[in-house]
Amino acid sequence: MSARSGCSTGGCRNFAWQPSGRRGITRLNCVDLFYWLQRATPVIASTGPTTTGAAIGKILDAIGATDIGMRDLGNGDNLTDFSANGVGAIATGNGLELIQGLLESERGVFFIAGTGKATYRSRIDRLTRTSAHTFADTFTGAEPGVDWNQAFTRVTVQQLDPVTRAVLYTAQAISSTGIAKQGFNDLPTISTPYLTTNAQTDALATWVLSQNVSAKPPTRDFTIDNRTSDLLTQALTRELVDRITATESRGGSSGDYHIDSLSQVIDAKGGLTATYLLSKASTLQAAVFDSGLFDTAQFVL
Repeated sequence: MSARSGCSTGGCRNFAWQPSGRRGITRLNCVDLFYWLQRATPVIASTGPTTTGAAIGKILDAIGATDIGMRDLGNGDNLTDFSANGVGAIATGNGLELIQGLLESERGVFFIAGTGKATYRSRIDRLTRTSAHTFADTFTGAEPGVDWNQAFTRVTVQQLDPVTRAVLYTAQAISSTGIAKQGFNDLPTISTPYLTTNAQTDALATWVLSQNVSAKPPTRDFTIDNRTSDLLTQALTRELVDRITATESRGGSSGDYHIDSLSQVIDAKGGLTATYLLSKASTLQAAVFDSGLFDTAQFVL
């Protein structure tokens, strides 16, 4: 999970005035929905079959964040059931912990957008996105690199009983090629009650390993400012997971990237800078299928 840093919709929790001669500084402590999610321990009755996005919606409902206009929730995985903090509950904890538990198996991302909307993106969202904007020689500070610290060679996933929390099945995915190159590096064990079959557990371990076995090529400190109206628009509208294109004629580098973190700074003169941590966009594309009945002449041989 992530919180968007910078311009966002929230509220002032407290403030303090620090006088200094005829002038002074007022410091505001502002919070957003993450604050209220962490403070509340919602009780949610069994929903029956649902989805990750709908379950997150139930959590928001339970803490009073019921405005549909302040949500942007994807669907995510199908769940056989969801309940929280009641008798026989599948999950326990505060609102943030409940969402974190859902994302542990789904591998998506939840954040508060600059508009203040509670936003959830599923794990395949990155693979289905196209570039939202091209930055051509309009950025500074970009530092591309290679990072093996976040590359893992073994992934363990445990399927838990929703009631007793006992381990029902353990799946393990191992990369012998990765081990030969860098040795064992285990991802922290994923333990979740939201997987209902051994096949699902095996598939999750394999998928997580495939996404994390190679060295990460991050680009740090990719920075834009508000020198033009176009750059100002991009600084204010780009969000986590967004895909962008960056080209630099001087160094001859170019590529598509996803925004993994961002921060915004407004200086005393009204200047705005946005700084991103980027990751290289995958060359893979997810195939998303709709449903249909094969009882009519839909195919011609």
